[in-house]
Amino acid sequence: MDENLKLGDGIPKPPTPSSEEDIISAWKGDCDVPLVSVVCITFNQEKYIKDGLDSFLSQKTDFPFEVIVHDDCSTDRTRNIIEDYAKRYPKIIKPVLQTENQFSQGKRPTFLASKYTQGRYIALCEGDDYWIDDAKLAKQLEFLDKHSEYSATTHQTIKFFEDNRSRPEFFTEVEKEHWEIDDLMFGRKYHTASLMVRGDIFRENQIPEDIVSGDKAISFLLLSYGKIKYSSEPMAVYRKNPGGISSWVTAEAMAGDLNLIPWLRNINPNFPITKYRAIIHSTICSYPPKIRFSVALKNYLLFCLYSFSYFPRNLKQILGLARNMIFRIFRGGFKGI
Repeated sequence: MDENLKLGDGIPKPPTPSSEEDIISAWKGDCDVPLVSVVCITFNQEKYIKDGLDSFLSQKTDFPFEVIVHDDCSTDRTRNIIEDYAKRYPKIIKPVLQTENQFSQGKRPTFLASKYTQGRYIALCEGDDYWIDDAKLAKQLEFLDKHSEYSATTHQTIKFFEDNRSRPEFFTEVEKEHWEIDDLMFGRKYHTASLMVRGDIFRENQIPEDIVSGDKAISFLLLSYGKIKYSSEPMAVYRKNPGGISSWVTAEAMAGDLNLIPWLRNINPNFPITKYRAIIHSTICSYPPKIRFSVALKNYLLFCLYSFSYFPRNLKQILGLARNMIFRIFRGGFKGI
């Protein structure tokens, strides 16, 4: 994929994959032990899952790979589609079909699925996203093989709005050669579909349950093992669907992210906990669509307190949040006192 791809060129679609026999014929070495495990998490994605599976099977590699497809008890035809692909690609597609929804029980499907992987590396892609570069796995594997100081590698992703309310855009706005804690604490800088990690990190760890920011927790976990590489080359498409987290998340749910603190101390004794607290309280007072004024005010004051851990950079944020809260009062944006 040309890293100079322009969004006006249209969003590429994955090609029809070759047969399993043709895919495996290009592999070298021990073909019974995959070098890369692709983990695909699905739930009610019958409209999209074929694109994802086709993009995985279209990867051009000289090494064996497997695709672990974890379906979290879908109620549509997602499971049927997965089973059809597994019949046609039995040595590559390996379904994990849940009979009860695991996410609703507070469990993390990504880590559940990772327990079934064998690869030295794990590449992630959720069931409504897909890859647009058939050399993605090869490029990322080559980098991690050569750079042991990195725990993971990521790349640019194209954000496609499913309801066509906006033109496609790139996911990452600020580009760096690698991500650090400060980069990722203030928001997502890469999309899940771009991530390849060292497999043992996922197989040997878990992230806390009952948190909203699972992606952020994964980033902090990876950074405790090494740096996270970033490439500006767009190699995946992220479908932005209506009804995302911003439409339902509550202040109470977001406060659950404070439960990460003991875990963060354990994985990284030098983690900037006070700054993390400030960011959580800032998010709680400004992000949920429905929040009482007293809850927003409490979290604003806590943000002000903890944010002085990075004075004077906090001053602009303090003023900005205060202005936003005043505007919200006049717009009737709080659901009560």
